[in-house]
Amino acid sequence: FILDTAAEKKLVNDDLLCLEGELNLYDRKFDAAISFFKRAIENNPRLVRALYKKALAEIETGEKSEGTEDLSKTLKDSPEHLGAKLAMLETELDKGIENSPVREDIESFWNRFGESLPGIPRARLNYLKGRLALEAGKEKDALAYAEEAVKLNARPEHRYLLADCLYRLNKYEEARQVLIPATQKEPENRKFLLMLARIYLALGNRTDAVEQFEQAIDDSTSDIDTLVAAGDAALQMHMFDKAAFYYEKAVFCDLSNMEL
Repeated sequence: FILDTAAEKKLVNDDLLCLEGELNLYDRKFDAAISFFKRAIENNPRLVRALYKKALAEIETGEKSEGTEDLSKTLKDSPEHLGAKLAMLETELDKGIENSPVREDIESFWNRFGESLPGIPRARLNYLKGRLALEAGKEKDALAYAEEAVKLNARPEHRYLLADCLYRLNKYEEARQVLIPATQKEPENRKFLLMLARIYLALGNRTDAVEQFEQAIDDSTSDIDTLVAAGDAALQMHMFDKAAFYYEKAVFCDLSNMEL
């Protein structure tokens, strides 16, 4: 209301543009957020916070190269910007490149700052440490980091990591309860929907599992384990056409797989 009133009175300045961008970012209206941050930066290129928030919005829309570039600019202007450093580490970890130095960078960051960070950056660092632990097969360590991340800042990604840890430890109902708010926050996130489908399958709830698979699988889905799990769930529900459809997609991902 205050922002709308300011606009009507032609009192909008860079600070209000940034605030409008942050409100849109909070509401997951990423394109609108980027637009407001761009306007603010055009007026004042040295607005570090606007550049950082614009980078976060770009990453969320899938424009990771633009987001990474803006994170680099943020760190150039403000080398000790904790949020930008952590977002950069997260982006690099998402790339999953073999022998990437990002894992050592995360460990170094943890050793340097550890628990001394304020809440939200600490949550992000715990999330990164949890991912590293899960990659290493240390589910219980990962669980502790994920629980701390969610406690400090329950981002959907933090909830997903916690649900993944619980799922791997066969705590399926707990995993479901943790993940549901994340899927409600990001109903189009296929990764979340697939995890929820697997949880329902583990709980023996094949009806909800098939429904989640339906929402999560599209023409671009190529993970064989996911497609086979969807086919198995449909088969158990006597949805034979649907099962055949999922198995066929899996076959075309690996034509040499005679079992499929």
